[in-house]
Amino acid sequence: MENYFMNQSKVSIYKDKLVHLLDKLINRSERWQEDAVDREDDHDMFFYKGQKDMAKEIKSLVKKL
Repeated sequence: MENYFMNQSKVSIYKDKLVHLLDKLINRSERWQEDAVDREDDHDMFFYKGQKDMAKEIKSLVKKL
């Protein structure tokens, strides 16, 4: 049983790290999306919006684990 709990704590740490990395990706995508809006580049604007939305969805799924 001891190994089971040790593995659970490792999973929790990896989960926290993944959520942190997804937060960084979301922030970066938001900055780049704002830049694309300033440059009036519709293609990039929608690309980064999609990237941000995808990262938020994955983050939501990871938090439910």
